Amino acid sequence: VPRQFRRLWFRLPDVPVLLLTPSRGLVDLHIRPDLIISLKSWCHHYPAAVYLADVERLLAADGRLIVDVRRGSGNDAALVGAGFTALAVIEETPKRQRIVWERRR
Repeated sequence: VPRQFRRLWFRLPDVPVLLLTPSRGLVDLHIRPDLIISLKSWCHHYPAAVYLADVERLLAADGRLIVDVRRGSGNDAALVGAGFTALAVIEETPKRQRIVWERRR
C-alpha cells in the first residue's frame, strides 16, 4: 500500500469491512461506511451518476472514497458537484487516475 494512502486513511486500528457487489445492489445499511472503494468500475466503466445518489445517502458525513476515474469522462466533475474534494491522486495510468476523495462537511 503506498505510503500516501496509509497516511490519508489508516487512522483506525480495527475497521470492519463489508463487501457489496453491483449484483447485490446498494442496500440500506444499518451502518454508515467511512470508506467506499471502487477500482476500475464505478467512475471508470460506469458513470458517476449510476451510484452517486446511493453513495451520498450511505457514506458517513466525513467519509472518503477511493475510485478510479477515467480521464476525460467528467466523473471527477460529478463528484466535485456532489460535494467531494479530491485529496490525492495515489496512482495514475494514461486512462485513469486513482483518487482519494473526502466528503465536504
